[in-house]
Amino acid sequence: MADLRVAVVTGVETTSAPREITVPLPQEVERRRRRLAAFDAVCWSLGARPSQLHLANLSQTATRMDRDYQERVEAMRVLLRQAGTLEDADVVITHGFAGEYGHPQHHAVHDAVISSVGTTRPAAVWTFGRPGRAHFTYRHDARAKARLLEHYRNQRIDGTDWRPETDARMRLWTGPQEWYHAWSVINGRHPQP
Repeated sequence: MADLRVAVVTGVETTSAPREITVPLPQEVERRRRRLAAFDAVCWSLGARPSQLHLANLSQTATRMDRDYQERVEAMRVLLRQAGTLEDADVVITHGFAGEYGHPQHHAVHDAVISSVGTTRPAAVWTFGRPGRAHFTYRHDARAKARLLEHYRNQRIDGTDWRPETDARMRLWTGPQEWYHAWSVINGRHPQP
């Protein structure tokens, strides 16, 4: 890869549920600082250009029909354009339409990314999938991936290590395989799953 760009969208208030909390505990502020530092460290290890896009948190109950959801998607589109993250991208990897485990923040990222690519030429977009429900399986060096995950171990407020390989939401993504759907996006549109 000649030019790898990675963007993370993070709430300005807190990084963990409930998303409606606007004044986090000091321990959560420190956890958020460590999490963003880990993101930068992973990008540095990959030789990637990082962008942190800071937005107000979205309610856990938000739906695509809600005004605050639609405003969040538009704000994200503006930030992505300003960061130049998707500019002339050959391949874009993002969340799936259903947000992997139903997370509205991930839905909004998907919608903002999809509507921002393929406007000058068709773009290849990979969205996260699951075993048996994906267009293809990507296999990689699990040891190299484990080294990157090490940056994220100190994420818990209580000071104990977070073990992503034992987290039910992350277990599929910590091994040597990942699953993706492949879409050709033209003018910000792709077939609905």
